[in-house]
Amino acid sequence: MRGGVTTAADLHPVDRAAIGPQVPGGIYRNGYWGKRYRVDEVLVGDAARAEIPGSDWAIVETELDGLHAGRQRVHCTAWDGKRDSPVPGLAAALARDDAAEDRGMHAEGRETCWKCQSWADHAHDWETGKRITLDEYLARKARTG
Repeated sequence: MRGGVTTAADLHPVDRAAIGPQVPGGIYRNGYWGKRYRVDEVLVGDAARAEIPGSDWAIVETELDGLHAGRQRVHCTAWDGKRDSPVPGLAAALARDDAAEDRGMHAEGRETCWKCQSWADHAHDWETGKRITLDEYLARKARTG
């Protein structure tokens, strides 16, 4: 642990490598679990040590897939470039859709899913919130008018 760490640039090169390409707002796939997550914040120095004593850095992330989708967690697990990967283009597409919706675009015009922060290759059941196929969604919409 070093004193005077206030930005990621102040970190030891080994610590910077452990953070890898992760930046706030970026979406990544954890190769071990096969799940996607969004980085909410990269903590360094005192902010990191307040969450994980003894660590000069920590990642605050929100899980986007699976049983714990929506859960936020803090960790200092190092980036593994052999199995972890950025989700290309998704973060930019989510931002574009959010901005377009803010300007009045209907939610059905999105190419991404706001609820689960992924590509819009599915829909959500309006009663349960569970993911359903687009065919199921269209069939239900036709039945209910």
